[in-house]
Amino acid sequence: MIPRPVQNEIAAIDAMIWVYGHNRKSQYHKTPNLKLVLPAATTLQTAIGLCRQYNLKRKQWYDAVLAATLLENGIHVLNTMNDKDFLPIAELSLINPFTEILRAGTLPVEWSVAISPKASDDATTDDAAKI
Repeated sequence: MIPRPVQNEIAAIDAMIWVYGHNRKSQYHKTPNLKLVLPAATTLQTAIGLCRQYNLKRKQWYDAVLAATLLENGIHVLNTMNDKDFLPIAELSLINPFTEILRAGTLPVEWSVAISPKASDDATTDDAAKI
């Protein structure tokens, strides 16, 4: 079982969430409470390190920059429609809020529920509904 973020836990939202969440014609239209997080001076070096560590390809560069920005700001949870793009980066826990498919990365210490890697990789919509 993969836990939901605890109250006041900081989580990131991928750009596609903004696009579909704010489009009134989208079936996913919602109005989230959002805070802007910016890259630091060291973000590019961190992104290069993620590319080397996880053998990311050129087309994954922007995902690595986003992941580096999140990690440097202490954010380990990413809400994204493109969860497969971030699967190699183990430091991130991924939530697709439209399908409710969850994948645990390195969870914050406050999340004390033990998660087996197999269970987190095989999570389905039915499994997530049980949470």
